[in-house]
Amino acid sequence: MLGNTLNLYFKVQGSNPWLLLVFQIMMQKLKNLNITSCEQHPFHLVDPSPWPIMVSLSIFLLTLSTVCCFHYTESASELFMGSFLALVFFLIR
Repeated sequence: MLGNTLNLYFKVQGSNPWLLLVFQIMMQKLKNLNITSCEQHPFHLVDPSPWPIMVSLSIFLLTLSTVCCFHYTESASELFMGSFLALVFFLIR
């Protein structure tokens, strides 16, 4: 509808026929434009997951417990085993 109106406008104004041809080609391409093709992209977006944060936290606790073991802090071995088991659990999951 808009194309027909603008076509009529160009004809009435006596515009350059090349300009009218370019305009008609552009309008034809706009008519053929598929909206769903604009929404698609070549990337695969995944849902957010809490597991990277949990693995990072367990690796941090594992590192902290290792440092505590080197300094002979009491209950460092329990922290080490807990963080190691948490890391294994999160990596298997």
